[in-house]
Amino acid sequence: MRWRIAEFEFDENTRQLFGAGGDVVLEPKAAALLSYFCQHPGRDIDRDELLQAVWYGQTVSDNSINRVVVLLRKALGDDDKSRRYIATIPKLGYRMIADVAPVDESVVQAAPPRALGVAQLLIIALFVGVFVALYWSATRAPEPAEPVAGLAIAPLSRLAVSQTDGDL
Repeated sequence: MRWRIAEFEFDENTRQLFGAGGDVVLEPKAAALLSYFCQHPGRDIDRDELLQAVWYGQTVSDNSINRVVVLLRKALGDDDKSRRYIATIPKLGYRMIADVAPVDESVVQAAPPRALGVAQLLIIALFVGVFVALYWSATRAPEPAEPVAGLAIAPLSRLAVSQTDGDL
């Protein structure tokens, strides 16, 4: 599933976060946490719920959750002074405060084809030129050789054993 998070787009399947600053592939826990936040925007989510939903009840420290939230904030460009994406709810947990909406998969289009640069066009022209030259030289008839005075060439034939020099 794909999500629109303010000016970002997040693809859960590939764990990619697309934004103006470039694309980022999130580590698995960060992607799972962001996916959970996207499924529950605007809701206070306590640490126990996050441990159950993202860490599947494993025993981990609060630092593990904090570290993954810091990774997400860094990927989203959230600064310490004014949070725009993930807010910390003291003594409880976190809340996704950015506008979040699922992206209609049928509307997602492939990226438009990029225009070829001058260098790429020159390389293509060079390859086409080499190909045409090789094709032309392979298909044209060979020029007949001029006879050399005093040189006679006999046709190849199989010689009998008695006609060959056995010392070779």
